[in-house]
Amino acid sequence: MYQRIFVPIDTSDTSSAVLEEVRRLASESQARVYLVKIVDAAQFAESPGELIHELRESEKLRQDDGKHASLLRFLEESAVRLRSAGIVVETRLIEKFGGTIAHVILDEAMSWKADLLVMGTHGRSGLAHVLLGSVAEEVLHHTTIPMLLVKLAADESDD
Repeated sequence: MYQRIFVPIDTSDTSSAVLEEVRRLASESQARVYLVKIVDAAQFAESPGELIHELRESEKLRQDDGKHASLLRFLEESAVRLRSAGIVVETRLIEKFGGTIAHVILDEAMSWKADLLVMGTHGRSGLAHVLLGSVAEEVLHHTTIPMLLVKLAADESDD
Protein backbone atom coordinates (compact mmCIF):
# COMPACT_ATOMS: atom_id res chain seq x y z
CA MET A 1 0.00 0.00 0.00
CA TYR A 2 1.03 3.63 -0.27
CA GLN A 3 3.27 5.04 2.45
CA ARG A 4 4.08 8.56 1.16
CA ILE A 5 1.13 10.54 -0.20
CA PHE A 6 1.90 13.88 -1.85
CA VAL A 7 -1.04 16.31 -1.94
CA PRO A 8 -0.92 19.72 -3.65
CA ILE A 9 -3.95 21.73 -2.50
CA ASP A 10 -5.60 25.03 -3.17
CA THR A 11 -8.46 26.86 -1.46
CA SER A 12 -11.24 25.34 -3.59
CA ASP A 13 -14.07 23.05 -2.52
CA THR A 14 -12.37 20.37 -4.60
CA SER A 15 -9.39 20.43 -2.23
CA SER A 16 -11.76 19.73 0.67
CA ALA A 17 -12.88 16.59 -1.15
CA VAL A 18 -9.21 15.71 -1.77
CA LEU A 19 -8.43 16.03 1.95
CA GLU A 20 -11.32 13.69 2.83
CA GLU A 21 -10.08 11.09 0.35
CA VAL A 22 -6.51 11.44 1.60
CA ARG A 23 -7.71 11.10 5.20
CA ARG A 24 -9.37 7.80 4.30
CA LEU A 25 -6.40 6.48 2.32
CA ALA A 26 -3.74 7.53 4.81
CA SER A 27 -5.69 6.18 7.77
CA GLU A 28 -6.12 2.79 6.11
CA SER A 29 -2.47 2.48 5.11
CA GLN A 30 -0.87 4.51 7.95
CA ALA A 31 0.82 6.64 5.31
CA ARG A 32 2.63 9.94 5.77
CA VAL A 33 1.13 12.92 3.95
CA TYR A 34 2.90 15.92 2.47
CA LEU A 35 0.52 18.86 1.91
CA VAL A 36 1.82 21.52 -0.44
CA LYS A 37 0.37 24.86 -1.46
CA ILE A 38 2.10 26.44 -4.43
CA VAL A 39 1.96 30.19 -4.88
CA ASP A 40 2.78 31.91 -8.13
CA ALA A 41 4.47 35.17 -7.08
CA ALA A 42 3.12 36.83 -10.23
CA GLN A 43 -0.45 36.52 -8.94
CA PHE A 44 0.31 39.00 -6.14
CA ALA A 45 1.99 41.59 -8.34
CA GLU A 46 -0.08 44.42 -9.73
CA SER A 47 2.66 45.53 -12.12
CA PRO A 48 5.93 44.19 -13.57
CA GLY A 49 7.86 46.50 -11.23
CA GLU A 50 6.03 45.10 -8.23
CA LEU A 51 6.81 41.56 -9.37
CA ILE A 52 10.53 42.40 -9.57
CA HIS A 53 10.34 43.93 -6.11
CA GLU A 54 8.51 40.85 -4.79
CA LEU A 55 11.20 38.57 -6.19
CA ARG A 56 13.91 40.57 -4.41
CA GLU A 57 12.23 40.44 -0.99
CA SER A 58 13.55 37.96 1.54
CA GLU A 59 11.61 34.78 2.38
CA LYS A 60 10.92 36.10 5.89
CA LEU A 61 9.39 39.33 4.63
CA ARG A 62 7.19 37.47 2.15
CA GLN A 63 5.95 35.12 4.87
CA ASP A 64 5.13 38.06 7.13
CA ASP A 65 2.95 39.53 4.39
CA GLY A 66 -0.78 39.12 5.09
CA LYS A 67 -1.43 37.18 1.88
CA HIS A 68 1.23 34.63 2.72
CA ALA A 69 0.16 34.43 6.36
CA SER A 70 -3.39 33.54 5.32
CA LEU A 71 -2.08 30.84 2.97
CA LEU A 72 0.13 29.42 5.72
CA ARG A 73 -2.90 29.41 8.05
CA PHE A 74 -4.96 27.61 5.37
CA LEU A 75 -2.21 25.02 4.93
CA GLU A 76 -1.96 24.41 8.68
CA GLU A 77 -5.75 24.16 9.07
CA SER A 78 -5.76 21.56 6.30
CA ALA A 79 -3.02 19.62 8.08
CA VAL A 80 -4.94 19.72 11.38
CA ARG A 81 -7.89 18.00 9.65
CA LEU A 82 -5.60 15.07 8.85
CA ARG A 83 -3.65 15.09 12.11
CA SER A 84 -6.92 14.79 14.03
CA ALA A 85 -7.25 11.35 12.39
CA GLY A 86 -3.78 10.36 13.64
CA ILE A 87 -2.03 10.95 10.32
CA VAL A 88 1.56 12.24 10.19
CA VAL A 89 1.52 15.37 8.03
CA GLU A 90 4.25 17.63 6.70
CA THR A 91 3.37 20.96 5.08
CA ARG A 92 5.12 23.41 2.82
CA LEU A 93 4.22 26.68 1.13
CA ILE A 94 6.21 26.91 -2.09
CA GLU A 95 6.68 30.13 -4.01
CA LYS A 96 7.07 29.68 -7.73
CA PHE A 97 9.02 32.21 -9.77
CA GLY A 98 8.67 30.94 -13.32
CA GLY A 99 7.90 27.60 -14.84
CA THR A 100 4.58 25.90 -14.44
CA ILE A 101 2.82 24.82 -11.28
CA ALA A 102 2.70 21.29 -12.71
CA HIS A 103 6.49 21.12 -12.92
CA VAL A 104 6.87 22.41 -9.37
CA ILE A 105 4.47 19.67 -8.23
CA LEU A 106 6.38 17.01 -10.14
CA ASP A 107 9.78 18.14 -8.85
CA GLU A 108 8.62 18.36 -5.25
CA ALA A 109 6.82 14.98 -5.35
CA MET A 110 9.91 13.29 -6.78
CA SER A 111 12.21 14.99 -4.28
CA TRP A 112 9.99 13.86 -1.39
CA LYS A 113 9.90 10.32 -2.87
CA ALA A 114 6.11 10.18 -2.99
CA ASP A 115 4.57 6.86 -3.95
CA LEU A 116 1.09 8.36 -4.58
CA LEU A 117 0.07 11.77 -5.81
CA VAL A 118 -3.50 12.90 -4.98
CA MET A 119 -4.90 16.00 -6.68
CA GLY A 120 -8.20 17.64 -7.27
CA THR A 121 -9.50 18.38 -10.71
CA HIS A 122 -12.23 20.82 -11.60
CA GLY A 123 -13.14 18.77 -14.65
CA ARG A 124 -13.38 21.75 -16.97
CA SER A 125 -13.99 21.03 -20.61
CA GLY A 126 -14.39 22.96 -23.82
CA LEU A 127 -13.41 26.61 -23.86
CA ALA A 128 -12.84 26.78 -20.07
CA HIS A 129 -10.29 23.96 -20.39
CA VAL A 130 -8.57 25.63 -23.34
CA LEU A 131 -8.36 29.00 -21.56
CA LEU A 132 -7.55 27.81 -18.04
CA GLY A 133 -5.72 24.58 -18.80
CA SER A 134 -5.43 21.82 -16.28
CA VAL A 135 -2.58 21.50 -13.83
CA ALA A 136 -3.75 17.98 -12.95
CA GLU A 137 -3.76 16.96 -16.60
CA GLU A 138 -0.25 18.28 -17.14
CA VAL A 139 1.00 16.44 -14.04
CA LEU A 140 -0.75 13.25 -15.19
CA HIS A 141 0.99 13.41 -18.57
CA HIS A 142 4.46 13.82 -17.07
CA THR A 143 4.52 11.81 -13.86
CA THR A 144 5.73 8.29 -13.22
CA ILE A 145 4.16 8.35 -9.75
CA PRO A 146 0.73 6.68 -9.42
CA MET A 147 -1.93 9.36 -9.30
CA LEU A 148 -5.45 9.67 -7.91
CA LEU A 149 -7.65 12.50 -9.22
CA VAL A 150 -10.57 13.68 -7.11
CA LYS A 151 -13.46 15.58 -8.68
CA LEU A 152 -16.57 17.00 -7.04
CA ALA A 153 -19.92 15.84 -8.32
CA ALA A 154 -21.43 18.36 -10.77
CA ASP A 155 -23.92 19.70 -8.23
CA GLU A 156 -21.18 20.25 -5.61
CA SER A 157 -18.67 21.99 -7.89
CA ASP A 158 -17.77 25.64 -7.28
CA ASP A 159 -17.42 26.23 -11.06
